[in-house]
This record gives sequence, C-alpha cells and structure tokens, in this order.
Amino acid sequence: MLCNRMSPQTCRSLGIEIFEDVSQAERFIMAAGSQQQRFAIRHEVHGLVGSVAFSRLTSIHVCDMAQLSYWLAEPFRGLGVMSWALNSILVRLKSTGVKHVLAHVYTFNQASQRLLERMGFKPCFEKADNIVRYQLKLA
Repeated sequence: MLCNRMSPQTCRSLGIEIFEDVSQAERFIMAAGSQQQRFAIRHEVHGLVGSVAFSRLTSIHVCDMAQLSYWLAEPFRGLGVMSWALNSILVRLKSTGVKHVLAHVYTFNQASQRLLERMGFKPCFEKADNIVRYQLKLA
C-alpha cells in the first residue's frame, strides 16, 4: 500500500529513493529509530495516505527543540489534511515543553513552504542542496 502512495514526486520531495517494493517501504518505516516518533495519516477507505514525524533535538530548559518531517499522497493534498496533522503535532510538542520547532523544505516544494508559513513558521535561511530551514517558536 505504501509503495502505491509514495509517488516519484513524493519521494523526491522527501529526498529518498523511489520505492520499488514492499521491503524498501518497510525499511523507510523502520528507519525512524528511537529518537523519532512517526504518526500515520490514515483514510478509512484508502488506508495510509501520509505521515508526520518529529525528533527531539535538545532537552535543556533554555531551548527545547524538535524537528518535523511529513509527507502526504498527492490526491489528499490541498484538502487541509496536513494542516490538521501538523497542528495536532504542534499541540503535542507544546504540551511536552518544546519551545522551538524546525522543518526543512526543498526550495522547489512551494506548497510545503506555504503550508509552514500559514502555520506560523518563518524561514531562517537557505541551506546547501536547495533546502530552506523554517522555525516556529511555540508560545
């Protein structure tokens, strides 16, 4: 199912290789490791249509940070699904004491940049490899 949802465009946006078989999809899912938490976005008919993940970067009193990553299958984009999912994760992060949230987006992914800006993220700087870093300060 994941192989069908991860189109070449989605894989490119994530900076990963295109899934050729289920074993590659399983490795992607299991690659989260112990420091990252991933949450599935499931549709009652279509099953897995996306995911949101975060990693805690620091755990000190002055500046507790987390980094977000996410993807959504093309047919479900532009419907508010990712806005809802990111808002849910941001509420969770804030409740655990996270003060700053980072997200990295490819410069060609204009839709993702607009989404982050609507959520209150501000671009910090452009990194190498055409990636823009966004930051949100949680109040």
